[in-house]
Amino acid sequence: MNSLWFLSLVISLSCAMLATLLQQWSRRYLAVTRPERCEPHKRARARAFFAIGVENFHVRWVVDALPAMVHLSLFIFFAGLLVYLFNVHHTVFKVVACWVTLLTTVYGFITFMPVFWHDSPYFSPLSTTVWSILGIIPYAVLKVLHIIARRFSSLRVINTIFWLRERCRWWISGGLEMAAEEARSKRLSEIDGHILDWTANALDKDDALEEFIETIPGFYKSDEVKDIPESVEQSIMRPLAKFMFRTLESNSLSGSVKARRLALCFDAGNELRSDMLDPWFYRVVDLSWSGPDPVDIGYFLSMDRSNKGRLAPFIQGLITQTVACVRKDDDRWAALALDHLCVQEDVLQNYITHGDSLSLANLIQFARHTNRSEYFAYEVVRKLRKFDICSTLPELQRDFCAMWNQVVQEAQSGDAYSIPASILKSMRHYYIALHRGTDAAPTAFSDDTPFCDDILNKPSSYPQCNLPSHRSNDVHDLPVAEAAPPVATSSSSWVP
Repeated sequence: MNSLWFLSLVISLSCAMLATLLQQWSRRYLAVTRPERCEPHKRARARAFFAIGVENFHVRWVVDALPAMVHLSLFIFFAGLLVYLFNVHHTVFKVVACWVTLLTTVYGFITFMPVFWHDSPYFSPLSTTVWSILGIIPYAVLKVLHIIARRFSSLRVINTIFWLRERCRWWISGGLEMAAEEARSKRLSEIDGHILDWTANALDKDDALEEFIETIPGFYKSDEVKDIPESVEQSIMRPLAKFMFRTLESNSLSGSVKARRLALCFDAGNELRSDMLDPWFYRVVDLSWSGPDPVDIGYFLSMDRSNKGRLAPFIQGLITQTVACVRKDDDRWAALALDHLCVQEDVLQNYITHGDSLSLANLIQFARHTNRSEYFAYEVVRKLRKFDICSTLPELQRDFCAMWNQVVQEAQSGDAYSIPASILKSMRHYYIALHRGTDAAPTAFSDDTPFCDDILNKPSSYPQCNLPSHRSNDVHDLPVAEAAPPVATSSSSWVP
């Protein structure tokens, strides 16, 4: 017992002496490598010279040995204490033995944790030793098997054993750091996702969020980024949505700033793959689209964004609302309307001067080119401003009937309460006003039929327009966007 305590004392004193020496070595290294009034290049050479010496004389091993000696001294002290208590008092011995056993178990678990869990923050001085032992044992066995296999086995078996042996050699030489690096390379998607998650939830100011949202498309398109978990995408959707709605509802931001920020949100949303993001952009349709901001927003969104990404239908819907609800006699609104309707300036002016022809052309353009099976399409049609279809141009009325027939066919090929049926329910007043007193007028409902009546949800209730005078002159029934070639709107001059 006395010998164990004496050994523990010797090791403790050795640790104190080694710690003092390490401190002196560090001071000398700093004094030599950072002398006063020394030129930078001489200081760099001195630092490099002694850094080579630190590496050649394995100073790192000495530094790692210091905590290992401290732990060893502590274990020897406990061993001596157990021997002493065993001869003095058995009850106290049992209590201390249980406590030492528990501490030893925990210490052993901490020692082995970085070996099996490479991202473990727990570590002990013996972890590196355990790692080397676990590599040396199979390496020795495989080396013997490789010698035997070279005499009695096939080339395939020899190569397999050789590859396993080299793997063990890499295990020993690389150490825990290389194993952690390899494990990290296999979890890049998860790690990148957590980085995205932490960054999004740590930012609360709009300026910082704007910079973060602007980097999301480049982050996803990077070759270093793989698939991001959907759970992480869901965690960043809330900050993105809050930023978007705070921007749109703010009274202190200019229209151009709102447009730029909303476009950044759409660019980021195009990269996110979670379908749970769509309802947030549905809510944009319910905002009030009157005043100066919608023109800025619609014009900014129409610039090189309308036909890209999974959120392209939402952008087309917002532009449709802007054209329908806002009429600004300036170049921006004209360019937006011309680009959206794909018509020439004289055609647009003809729409404006003939009653509600512009509203009807806008409705036809959206209804024909949107995905009519999506709920978003119904929301946009429902939110459009009501107009008098009888005061519109005859050619637009014929195009409306052709579009109406297409939607009726889609609705009748599906089930009740389908999205095409809901679109028909929102446009039924236009059809009734245009076909009142004709054979194509609906018989199952009228203008006075309540919106909540179940008859409006049945596709069979909606007739098709079969009047010869309402048929389009184009036998192929082309969409409105193909009636005239698109023009370059960026340099157009608009005269109302």
